[in-house]
Amino acid sequence: MKLLSQGWRCSSRLFSRHQSLEGAICNAVCNTTGRSFVIPRGVAFCGTRLGARGHRDVSFSVNPFFGFPIFRLAREVSNLVSPSLRATRLVGFSTWLEALSSEDSEMAPDVSTAPEGNERERMPSDAQSESSRGFQIVVAATQKMGIGKQGQLPWKLPTDMKFFKTVTSSTSASSKKNAVIMGRVTWESIPEKFRPLPGRLNVILTRSGIKSTPEGVVVSESLEAAMALLESPPYSSEVETVFVIGGGQVYKEALASPLCKVIHLTEVETDVDCDTYMPAVDSDIFRIWAASIPVMENGLRFSFVTYVRSENGTKSSVDAAVSVLPKSVLEAHDEYHYLRLIDDIIKTGAVKGDRTGTGTISKFGCQMRFNLRKSFPLLTTKRVFWRGVVEELLWFINGSTNAKVLHDKGINIWDGNGSREYLDKIGLKEREVGDLGPVYGFQWRHFGAK
Repeated sequence: MKLLSQGWRCSSRLFSRHQSLEGAICNAVCNTTGRSFVIPRGVAFCGTRLGARGHRDVSFSVNPFFGFPIFRLAREVSNLVSPSLRATRLVGFSTWLEALSSEDSEMAPDVSTAPEGNERERMPSDAQSESSRGFQIVVAATQKMGIGKQGQLPWKLPTDMKFFKTVTSSTSASSKKNAVIMGRVTWESIPEKFRPLPGRLNVILTRSGIKSTPEGVVVSESLEAAMALLESPPYSSEVETVFVIGGGQVYKEALASPLCKVIHLTEVETDVDCDTYMPAVDSDIFRIWAASIPVMENGLRFSFVTYVRSENGTKSSVDAAVSVLPKSVLEAHDEYHYLRLIDDIIKTGAVKGDRTGTGTISKFGCQMRFNLRKSFPLLTTKRVFWRGVVEELLWFINGSTNAKVLHDKGINIWDGNGSREYLDKIGLKEREVGDLGPVYGFQWRHFGAK
């Protein structure tokens, strides 16, 4: 069989069509490497559907937020099977696997295994994925949402142009390409030697037509008509992702459409004179996925901000948007910075013992940078005892050195450091149980005091 998941590739043999996907993965690894493999805890396989041509669609998701077990699963399987398996794309909150049999006799259609009702609706068959194709917006705008001046970009930002090309050109499947939808004025504003934009299907929106229609260009009357065209053969199987790239009226229509899943906004902070504008991003519909550190170029300060659709705050709408993000944007999420750092520490950190007997793996000189203007990252790979975090923070701010204050509230973080046994062990026999001395909060409270 083949295990496919937007970047995952593995070839092995499925022993039985009734076999669970968990078993299929474990057997594939064992059959390829001769080594046993156990699915990491926290990975739950949510459902399967065995249909025509032996397609089996399977979803698995994880708790908590951002699925560190998925990261482990991809890394561990990749390490065991490599180079026959490449885990290069991790799809946010939920990942879809499709198992395709190499032998039709082993994977004959079995309708009895198909889920019914709402569960069937959640499984993304080929027909469903095509009919629900959405699009992404790519735009650079000032803080007042100015996007153009006399039909041209009012700035020259090579880094932004590189970002635009990377996002709109990158595909997970080498056999596919992306489509860029633009209005006629935007099309004509592109220098003739650069159009059509190479490596992408150029879709021009116009009711009056264009002077010529070179190869790689199609014309449509409206955004709705263009999306319908891209959902029909041959484009339905040739085009991977659709991007809307201007101008102002097209952006306005695109932002109002429920098919808009992602917005890649280059925020130009410097005030620039514009005569063309677009509507602001609606924070009730879109949430920030990633925001880069601002950079300066040609006297302009700007940053890259990506929004994903989150209608009514539902997880399903976020999942749908995240699953189509380009890899470079997907991994720009703050959580990935943290996961990459943890992975680097595990692989290259210095191992040392400590007083607890557990030991530490450490690495100095590491750095993470975040754009706090847009959001505040909560970096964690496990469930957080949030009340404990808040109570300890208030305890620190108060400058308290008494662990009993926290203990009486059910917060036992500092109990070990204030126990009679530990105080005696480090030679502080005169201290009462719970007396921690000048710990963090005390130091903060009295910093610089004489």
